[in-house]
Amino acid sequence: YLQDRLPEAEKCLGEALAVDPRHKPAWNNLGLVLGAQGRFPESLEAFQRVGSEAEAYANLGYALAQRGEYEQSEKAYLRALTLDSGLRKAAAAMLQVADRRQHEQERGASTRAKGAEKSLACRRHGRSSIHSPPPCPLRARTSSRAGRT
Repeated sequence: YLQDRLPEAEKCLGEALAVDPRHKPAWNNLGLVLGAQGRFPESLEAFQRVGSEAEAYANLGYALAQRGEYEQSEKAYLRALTLDSGLRKAAAAMLQVADRRQHEQERGASTRAKGAEKSLACRRHGRSSIHSPPPCPLRARTSSRAGRT
């Protein structure tokens, strides 16, 4: 899992669970592997075998955050806290995710603003975009017959 060899990790965890279906660390790791693959309903099912439903949603929130799905992660943490308001780690993690999400939004807004500034500067200099070459100046055509009568 930590080496990003998710299909292999899933297979090994499946084999371990075939031997001992009550092995909670294997179920937890399987939940992480499935979440890393974006298979969230299956991930939640695996997490539910480890502990309470609230803990399962907290673990799902973690898996979603690892994939950068901050809005969904916050929802999972909120669901966990609705089920068990005493999950301090879930509350702390939800605050961290909210902070990351806000940072991403601010960074995106800053990037868009810089792009708009560059686009405006390009238009002022006769370019449609940063990537287009500047226009060639118009040259007067000369004729080889010029000056002849």
